Amino acid sequence: MRARPARHVANKALVATALAALIAGVPTTSRAETVDSSELAQTLSGSYLAGRFARAENDTSYAAAFYGNALVFDPSSDMLLEQALLMEASQGSWDNAIRLAVEMTVASINRLELSGGTDEQAIQVRDAIRIVFPEAVTLVREARQGLR
Repeated sequence: MRARPARHVANKALVATALAALIAGVPTTSRAETVDSSELAQTLSGSYLAGRFARAENDTSYAAAFYGNALVFDPSSDMLLEQALLMEASQGSWDNAIRLAVEMTVASINRLELSGGTDEQAIQVRDAIRIVFPEAVTLVREARQGLR
């Protein structure tokens, strides 16, 4: 495996910080706001399976909490991010849903294999954001429309 130059990692960290700053002013509520933390599973698989079960039972509050807890174990999982986003949006937790949309974007950017000089890398990151963030926002919009 080829080691990445330090500037690639620094550029991704800068982009992630910039995206986080976009939502820094957005107040958020706890994912497990209505769920006692002692009820959450203590493993990735347990949290994921409990989230699936809660979703199947239409208990979006517990599903959001369990998927959110699974993200503690695997924070860059696109599938977990998407499921948590959908559950948060389904229960009307828009601040959390938007935060998760940003997290999905950051996770995608962190997987980029940047090449070229700093200017070329900036263009590559900008192009990725133009694709990934609207996709995440579309998930929020679709979940919101499903509530009407």
